[in-house]
Amino acid sequence: MQEIVTEEGSFPPDIPGQRQIISQEAANTTAYVLRTAISEGTGKHAEIPGYQVAGKTGTAQLVEHGRYSHSKMVTSFAAFAPLRRSGSGCAVSAVGTAGCFLRRCDCHPPRFARLGAKVLPYLDVKRREEEVKDGLRLTAVPDAGGLSPADAEALLRRFGFKVGGWWATARGL
Repeated sequence: MQEIVTEEGSFPPDIPGQRQIISQEAANTTAYVLRTAISEGTGKHAEIPGYQVAGKTGTAQLVEHGRYSHSKMVTSFAAFAPLRRSGSGCAVSAVGTAGCFLRRCDCHPPRFARLGAKVLPYLDVKRREEEVKDGLRLTAVPDAGGLSPADAEALLRRFGFKVGGWWATARGL
């Protein structure tokens, strides 16, 4: 925003400078949890090919005549992409009926995906390059060499990798 225009005239916005308000570790953990809500939860339809999306759906009952309504809801979905460069965010919300609530807010994530698929390339946000070989999706893995098992696991999870399986259990991960 460059200026605010009112009937009294125009003036520059009074926007404070950027500053980090939570620790990097808390930000990484939050991003991981929000990524999981997309990859394994109710936001699956928000996926945008070539980008890792992180976000969360939400539903709240409206108050009607002093009581919570069982038929009127506010549904919402907030997300950002790509996961590693969280400068692009979007929120979608709507006042609706219980039908959208029963579908677990599945009406908003596809809207985000359609919007993001157009906006991210426009903002020159590069897609993750993926290669498919023998039907398997190949991707670059962050270098975790020299890290403790806990730090390596945290690094891999931060980049959207699932860490687990019998080998992880045997090694105490």
